[in-house]
Order: sequence, then structure tokens, then C-alpha cells
Amino acid sequence: MSRRHPPLAEPRPTGAELGQVPSLLLPVDAVDAVDPVTLPLRVGGDGTVLGVDPHGAPLAVRLFRAAPTRIVLVGSPRCAQLTAFRTLASGAQVVVGTARPQTWAPLVGAAPPGTVAVRPADAPPLASGRRTRPLLHIDDAPPYDTPPELPAGRWTTVVTLREALTHREAELVEHADLVLLQPLVQTEAEVLASALRVPGIDQRLARLPADVLTVADRRGVRWGRLSVTPIEHHSFGPALRR
Repeated sequence: MSRRHPPLAEPRPTGAELGQVPSLLLPVDAVDAVDPVTLPLRVGGDGTVLGVDPHGAPLAVRLFRAAPTRIVLVGSPRCAQLTAFRTLASGAQVVVGTARPQTWAPLVGAAPPGTVAVRPADAPPLASGRRTRPLLHIDDAPPYDTPPELPAGRWTTVVTLREALTHREAELVEHADLVLLQPLVQTEAEVLASALRVPGIDQRLARLPADVLTVADRRGVRWGRLSVTPIEHHSFGPALRR
């Protein structure tokens, strides 16, 4: 059963006018100062590094916890594959439940043998993860079908992928522990603002550059630029939504 969480905190003021892209979020000099080839892709107390924050530091996301964790990723399958690929550094096992297995071939090809399993969306869930081998389950079931039975347990994270955000996903977003967002269109941003009740977030998310990743949880909202190494680019491309 889904857990209802309190609304996310309103993001800190950026000094930019509401409705404009906050320039302090994405300073070009700070991003250019970081070489993505040497970016530390660590996984640990700080989380999995997915990009570069506005100050040039790694944008780390804590994907695994000692409790069941539900994440919604609104974006491209390639972004989901990049995220899953990064978790392999922690010894994670990745399972993809999908009706389109061919879409996930790049992840299977890039991952070490035996670390990624692609299964039908309605397959029975696997056992829970453990601290030394967390489980990342990517839910790529077709939207609006009967929801599949998903794993739940300590060190087990379910990432539900949605390539589009409509009012039908509002409840899904509302009950997530974490939301990862590639840039949205205006109608999607309005759905998100209604579900998360964060004043002003709709204007920002509808105007961000294509390579920006937004991370939202109950503590607030963070932004950063996706960092893709040459090896990852070969497998997943730029991982952009559009």
C-alpha cells in the first residue's frame, strides 16, 4: 500500500524572477570546470552521482536505503539506463520489468554479465535486496495497465519510468519517495506542481535546458546537469529526453 508523504518543501529563492530559468542554478563556468571523464562516479553515503550541481560539485542521489524506496523518473529510457548503470558500482543487481525488452539492450550490453536481468512486466517480483547487494527494479510496465506486483523490502528500490507525465500519474508522483525529472513541457509541469504542491516549480521545470536533471524529495528540489562519460555516451547517447 502506498504511503502518503507530506508535501515537498518549497525550493529556496534563487534571486531570479519567477517563470525565468534561474541563472544561479546553472552557472556555465562551474559546469565547464568539471571534466565529466574524471567525475567521481561513487556510490555510498553521498549516493549515486548523476551529474554536476550548480557549484561544480557532484550531484549525488541516494537511491538505496534501509527501507523500501519508490522513485518516479519522468524522462527517457536512456536516462533510466544511465541511472541503472551507475548503480552497478555499488554491487547492485538491476532487474527491468518491461513489455519492450529491445529498448533495454544498451544497458544489458554495457553491464557486466549477470548484473542486469530483463523480464516481462508481469513476472513475479524477486526477493529483496541486501546492504551489500541492493536491488534496483525498473518498472517499465505500460502506463495505465493493471499495476504489476513490485518488490518491497530493505535495500530495494523501485524506479517507475514514465516518458510522459499526465494527470493519471499525479498520485504516483505524490506517493514517491524521490522524483527524478528531465525537462518537462508546460502541461507536465502543471501536473507536477499540483501533485507536489511546490509553488512556482512549474515555471522553472518548463524552461530548463535539455541536459538538466531535477531531483525532488520531501526536503526540497535540486538541479544539476547530466554528466555522461565517453564510454557511457557510446552505450546510451546523451541520455536526453528530447
